[in-house]
Amino acid sequence: MSTERPLITPPLRKTYAQQRKDRLQDAIDDYLQDGEFSAQQTYEEVLSCINDVIEYHQNAYCRARELHDLMTSERTQNLNEHKIATQQEPVYNEDGSTSYKYAAHITLSDIQKFQRGNSL
Repeated sequence: MSTERPLITPPLRKTYAQQRKDRLQDAIDDYLQDGEFSAQQTYEEVLSCINDVIEYHQNAYCRARELHDLMTSERTQNLNEHKIATQQEPVYNEDGSTSYKYAAHITLSDIQKFQRGNSL
């Protein structure tokens, strides 16, 4: 005599893929069992759901892209600011001399005087 009991219920541990398929099957059965819905309407509902998923992911993509652009443009802006601080364009003064903003208004002629031994 066998002491094993026969398995009456299906295994309780289904994989996620099996559970997902069961949910899809339940949804399809629900549509097909409804006498007021045609196959065409079921098709359109499923397509509508797919379009909803596409729209959701497009919106998420746009938000992620915007954040990415903000983060990389700020980084680029910081790099550009660094370039500006180290490579400024000269300022042409009224007396014909040239100076740079970061040099506290010291003109090139002042630098030439200093190089010849004159004090500023």
